[in-house]
Amino acid sequence: MAQLITHFSYDRPFSVWGYWLIGRLGTSPIIWQVVALLIRWGIVVAFAWALKPLWSKHTKKIMAIAFLFAIYPGYYLQPSSVIFSSHLLAYLFFFISIGAMGRSVIDRNRSLLYSALAIGSTFIHMFTLEYYVGLELVRPLYLWFLLRNRNQAKRERLRSLLKIWAPYVAVAVAWVIWRMFLLHLPSEPYPLVIAQDIKTNPLNGLTEFFTMAIQDLVYILGSTWGDVIQPRLFQLRNAIDVIAWGLAAITFILVGLSLNWLNRETKKRISESDQEGQFAKQAILLGLVALVGGLTPVWLIGERIAQGDYNLRYILVGMFGAALVVGGLIYLLIRKERYRIIIISLMVALTVGMHARATNEYRLDWEVQRAFYWQLYWRAPDIETNTALISFDRVSAYLGDPMTSNALNVLYPLASQPPDVDIWNFELNRSETVKRIEDGELLQENYRGLTFTTQSANDQVYYFLPEGGCLWVLSPDNVNNEYLPFENRELVSNSNLNNILTVPENNGYPDTIVFGNEPDHNWCFFFENADLARQQADWAKVISLMDEAKTQGLEPNIGIEWLPLVEAYGKTGDWENALNLSQRIHSMHTKNDPMLCSLWVSMEQEGLAVPGDLVQQVFTMSQCGE
Repeated sequence: MAQLITHFSYDRPFSVWGYWLIGRLGTSPIIWQVVALLIRWGIVVAFAWALKPLWSKHTKKIMAIAFLFAIYPGYYLQPSSVIFSSHLLAYLFFFISIGAMGRSVIDRNRSLLYSALAIGSTFIHMFTLEYYVGLELVRPLYLWFLLRNRNQAKRERLRSLLKIWAPYVAVAVAWVIWRMFLLHLPSEPYPLVIAQDIKTNPLNGLTEFFTMAIQDLVYILGSTWGDVIQPRLFQLRNAIDVIAWGLAAITFILVGLSLNWLNRETKKRISESDQEGQFAKQAILLGLVALVGGLTPVWLIGERIAQGDYNLRYILVGMFGAALVVGGLIYLLIRKERYRIIIISLMVALTVGMHARATNEYRLDWEVQRAFYWQLYWRAPDIETNTALISFDRVSAYLGDPMTSNALNVLYPLASQPPDVDIWNFELNRSETVKRIEDGELLQENYRGLTFTTQSANDQVYYFLPEGGCLWVLSPDNVNNEYLPFENRELVSNSNLNNILTVPENNGYPDTIVFGNEPDHNWCFFFENADLARQQADWAKVISLMDEAKTQGLEPNIGIEWLPLVEAYGKTGDWENALNLSQRIHSMHTKNDPMLCSLWVSMEQEGLAVPGDLVQQVFTMSQCGE
């Protein structure tokens, strides 16, 4: 628990409660996924509950907009159930605070109780996470519309609004004082870069601010829906497309039936067009305030949703306003109820299909991650403490530093005690990492209370994940490997395979709850184990493993993954098989030739009795030295 508190003290010291609470249920991924979905469901219910006091006679419309809010396109990070759990919990308490505030106004018998719930929920959402602070600007407009139902004079309504709003302003002021002046962080993780630009150069700063705002508003209100109806999504290319369309069809029917049933249940609803138009206009105005107010803090730190990738998390903030704007426009512009139901049902259905595809992308990415962890473990059963693992790029689309580093310290049993960690992953797509290695500096990191420092500049192990191949743990010989990115290939000479250790079998790692069950023993299983045996000069084991792979009909997609067997043949004097396999490797791709040449040269330089004519054949075949 102490390390968990330290981890979040970096930027959000009070957000730890959500992780701790859910963590009481266990570490199984399915638990976190189910809890995240339940919280998301609770958010949608709280969303509708918050709007009910405002539009008590428009239950069907609230439900329709809640459907849009529940699946709003663009936010496809729901499968990241752990990292965004506090974000979801804070969102839930924001809507609880809005709904309780509304009921404190209309239910005088329980006004005090609802006010306490609303103020307490406001405190929780703001101090847990700063994401929804900007949405607090919705409160005065919400109260203005709500108090309008009392038919008060404008001055009296304004006086009532300020009185009700005052405690929430006090909480917001308290938060600003705490966050800006009392909270001392190791470094400011979210500097107000655009705010500073506006202060130093108002014209340029405001231009940048409004440019980001317009781009994001266009993106969240338009482009996200364009992604949902892009032509390629209407193709049936694989099983997931069939599943996505099946879910979309079921959703279309269920949403349509639900809205149609609600329509019949509310036949006594207000039917005058001006009152219906009033609802739509209020929804649009409230939504615009929520959009602009909610996203303003995001723009002030120089972030924007339209940048894509990880920045799509900010759509969580914008979903509230966007759903209101889109729903309000539908009710304002489309007069016939049946057309509204069809359009909303279709929008929800298509977006559900998109979410299904996005979830499948996470599933596929997880399979890449699982393969990486297990292949690394097969190749390196244990790693010396204070070892820097160096990758040429991130492991997968969703796994990069520092998440990779955290996972690696779970993959291998820790010898150090927190806050020190044994292993850290550094990526060569970061120029500062490359410079430190080139300068012979020690690699070190201090991330959210976890500290890592190499003991020597030689304590580095490089690895590479080629497309279509297995994980390669690289030796200095790989400076000639043409599959590696050229610009950083020379750095591989720093790779020290002596930092890879062996351990007794059945040591309880990897933890299958975290890293999944061991994959089937495909080609990569035999390659990784053979490459480890090659490092240990156990040539009989290399040959045995590769023979077993061939017996099962397994072979590599990339020829140089045969090199451990070529070397094993050479070290055991089986030069005929060594030559035949080398010819096969050459025939697969000319990019294999430099590594093939290096291997034969090294075997000759070691004093092995390499028949001269064979060396010449390999050199001629592979054009070594040209």
